[in-house]
Amino acid sequence: MSTSAGRQAFDSLPEAVRRGILEGDALRIYAARLSVVADGDGYAWAVDTLPRDGRPEEWERVTRRIGRIVLQEAKGIDQPTRQALKAIAAVTAEDQELYRIDAWVSMDDDGGSRWTVTVCVPLTAAAFPAVVKSSYRAKQRVLKVVCSL
Repeated sequence: MSTSAGRQAFDSLPEAVRRGILEGDALRIYAARLSVVADGDGYAWAVDTLPRDGRPEEWERVTRRIGRIVLQEAKGIDQPTRQALKAIAAVTAEDQELYRIDAWVSMDDDGGSRWTVTVCVPLTAAAFPAVVKSSYRAKQRVLKVVCSL
């Protein structure tokens, strides 16, 4: 991205975001949470993201892309693990969060963007190696996406 294009992107951000970046804060720009939820008589994957609430269209485009990544990685979880997760959701009668991915941006020492992607796996989901692997793969893919911005 050229300097002028970078400046245009920065100027397009909401005032609070620009101020936070200049002050060195890490700002959570993207987030996606994967859960197993009741769906009629069965269960399905659910991907929740940050509310739109005035976010720039570019952010929404990237959020949709991150949501697709999380869903693709969820579909890669093996059948026995999926069955166990559905059983837990049925027994507890609650949605079961599997993991949450957050993408944070801050200003690097050279004035560029520094992206940090974190993943949080609740203890019940962390007991399943396939979920942990899925979260790691999703994290790596999200990091590639945000670092290419």
